[in-house]
Amino acid sequence: MLCYIEKNLFMDRKIKTCKKHIYNDPSTILFSKKIIYIGNSIDIISYEIIISQILCFKLLQNSRNINLFLNFSNTSKDLLEEIYTINLYCLLNSSNLDISAVNLGLVKGIFSILLLSASRKKRFGCRNSQIALYSLKENSWITQNNNSLDKFWINETFSNNYLFMQFFVKTNLKNKQIHNLFERNIFLNALDSIKFGFNLIL
Repeated sequence: MLCYIEKNLFMDRKIKTCKKHIYNDPSTILFSKKIIYIGNSIDIISYEIIISQILCFKLLQNSRNINLFLNFSNTSKDLLEEIYTINLYCLLNSSNLDISAVNLGLVKGIFSILLLSASRKKRFGCRNSQIALYSLKENSWITQNNNSLDKFWINETFSNNYLFMQFFVKTNLKNKQIHNLFERNIFLNALDSIKFGFNLIL
């Protein structure tokens, strides 16, 4: 009996130590504020970090609302960046987590998600998502990229407005589908999208 009690006390101490470590971890502090933050473009390392954060968040938190901040620098040499992004989106959806904000420095990853969702005839986005798109003109620090498409993206005429146009043309979105996005509080923001007749908030 005494041995059994000692083992239980030992396990209790171990569990308390683990919990203390988890709750003092910087990631957990961010979770308490419902924030998952990655400041760099998505590569294999940051991809695995985000996945672990999402899974940990799901285990430790009761609330399903999170703030997810991603910064796609578009300078990543990892050719699988779009795949990582799509996988993360699918994981968030399968985990039933609602994203309240997604901030993308550039739009390479997010349009992969948009086009993938549209090609599968699925409505894009988690409920209450807000996608903030920044014009490439604001990212003049980008210099050279080997990828020819990236070079096009640097050009002022091949900015967010073109990508918006491509999205709407390729997906053949109808007014009803656009309304569905708005109805679910999903917003696509780009200052120069208005050149093509789109409102700042769709």
